[in-house]
Amino acid sequence: MMQKFSNPAKILEPVTIALRNNQSIKVLPFHLLPSGTHKEVTYCEIFNTLPESVTEVVESSTGNSAIAAALYAKHLSLPITVFLPQGTAEMKIEKLRHLGAKIELTPRAEYTTGARKRAQTYAEESVSRYLLNQAANPANYLSHRAVAHKLAMVNRFVCAGGTYGTIRGFSEYFAESFTINQPKEQPTHSTKIFVIELDAAPHLYNRKLNIATLWRDHKIPGLAPSSLPLHAEKAPIDAAFLVTEQQAEEIFAAAIRCELNIGKTSAINLAVARRMADDAPKDAIIGTVTCDNVDRYDIPKSVAFDFSSDRLQAFLNSQVVASLPLTCEFLR
Repeated sequence: MMQKFSNPAKILEPVTIALRNNQSIKVLPFHLLPSGTHKEVTYCEIFNTLPESVTEVVESSTGNSAIAAALYAKHLSLPITVFLPQGTAEMKIEKLRHLGAKIELTPRAEYTTGARKRAQTYAEESVSRYLLNQAANPANYLSHRAVAHKLAMVNRFVCAGGTYGTIRGFSEYFAESFTINQPKEQPTHSTKIFVIELDAAPHLYNRKLNIATLWRDHKIPGLAPSSLPLHAEKAPIDAAFLVTEQQAEEIFAAAIRCELNIGKTSAINLAVARRMADDAPKDAIIGTVTCDNVDRYDIPKSVAFDFSSDRLQAFLNSQVVASLPLTCEFLR
């Protein structure tokens, strides 16, 4: 029997940031996990569901997912082959090699779609190879649904899309947990769910406007996949925010200036959560998660980045965050 892993997010506790009007942002800091990414939660559950007959695992990724997958594969002494689009940061490739992963680079122009198709073809060449396939594997969203209670009773939850596993897990929890076994005479708590999409491929946002989505090359790893993941089709989401690549880069630059230990997707989540509070009622709680840390990015590491409250407040109060325009499309 293969080793079973405990969901690493069980050790995490939310960080609460107080705002004016008695509002707050409640953050589950996945980036503080040992691997530095929320994908550690995803692959914990995926590896717990591996068939016993597997002798090699296969995955496609833009970097973070592959690192988390390689970490668990190493724990099990399982060979892992990872398909990455050309242009993946060299530091991520070096990390994967250090973890013992075999790396196959695919054409940049094909991005996530091409990497996934080539991974699937490779996996199908042997019955003992197993495609982890986080973009469609139910273990992805179930792993996040299992820890969504840590953000219970937030009024709004916002998270970047990516493979949509995190947003699906949390949104399904909020859609169901507060209506089960509650007496009819008691008011039912309602959490509105918002997804953040990058303008390089805003699948749900464009679908609502009946606009075809054509993937555009970009430099925000983990966001704007070149095809719509299955989890996006299944997640109960109320609205989609559109963020441009330029805005994303400016937000991340502000976080770096504040010496805050978060990556690009984490910075986007926090910035949008902060701006959402401006239009939220008094006493509202905005929930979000961090997805990655600063170590994933090729920036000078001469300063000691951290996630202290003063640096977090400095970032949330920065002019870049305060002036961020929110473009929203309601999906239901």
